[in-house]
Amino acid sequence: MKQLFFQFSYQRYDSKFHYVLILQANYLPPHCDTLDGPVVLAAKKALERHNVNLILAWVHIEGEREVKEAFEKAIKVYNDGNKDAKELAEYWFFETVVRIHREGEGRLLLV
Repeated sequence: MKQLFFQFSYQRYDSKFHYVLILQANYLPPHCDTLDGPVVLAAKKALERHNVNLILAWVHIEGEREVKEAFEKAIKVYNDGNKDAKELAEYWFFETVVRIHREGEGRLLLV
């Protein structure tokens, strides 16, 4: 699903302070849905550094417990040494964190 992003600008078109509102619509994907977005990059760093706190800033308070539980499961597989298992653990953790982040959009994040 695409999100619609509106860019507003205005231009003065005569000397009597009349302004024209220009509305330009652009489609932008949600930044957190991409593998190179800030949420996934923080989740990757959390796994690499074995520090769940690096991702908690991106989730709402009610989602912290679920993220911590997912981190504990993912880190066990991540440390297994098997490349395929590591990639699967990463992807599953990324999906979990992004889902919880998206569920909390619009809620107060305590950072």
